[in-house]
Amino acid sequence: MAQTGYSLEAVKGRNPSISQSGDTLPETYTVLWETLRGGAVWTGEFHNPRKDGTSCIESAVIAPLRQPDGHRHHLEELVASRTAELTAARQQAEAANLAKSVFLATHIHLSNDQMTETIGAGKVSASTMYATARFNAWLSACGWQSGQKMAAAKQEILEYFVAEYRKMLDENLDDYIKNVKSYMKTVK
Repeated sequence: MAQTGYSLEAVKGRNPSISQSGDTLPETYTVLWETLRGGAVWTGEFHNPRKDGTSCIESAVIAPLRQPDGHRHHLEELVASRTAELTAARQQAEAANLAKSVFLATHIHLSNDQMTETIGAGKVSASTMYATARFNAWLSACGWQSGQKMAAAKQEILEYFVAEYRKMLDENLDDYIKNVKSYMKTVK
């Protein structure tokens, strides 16, 4: 790093090709990758530019990552395993999102009907509150494999939903304070 003039922050997470000048022969990279794929250690030189544009020759020794038995199959297994986990998580999130959409559509309609026709201004339907709590409990359970682990996180789950509900109620109360006349025209 000191030899190139680049800081760690400037190159971290970036493709190593940012340091290629074009002076390293393409055959060098071909031999490098063939050597690594064959499980051997590659030794050679790269002709790279410094940050200031001057040339720099770097000697390198690059070795493939391998398991104790000499194989590198763990990388493919890790990728396959992580891909399966992400696919399952995406499917679970999509199912939860669909369930949430159905729930909200149904209960918003029922709540509006109950509040305007049955219960009256300023009161909330207990059945809607219960259904919301039941849905949130179901949604929370989707991420757990055992009740014991979920029980250990119960307080954190409660704090999350109470905080989120408080934010939503606060926003909605502010909205009603600003628009009470137009919103309450439909209430009998």
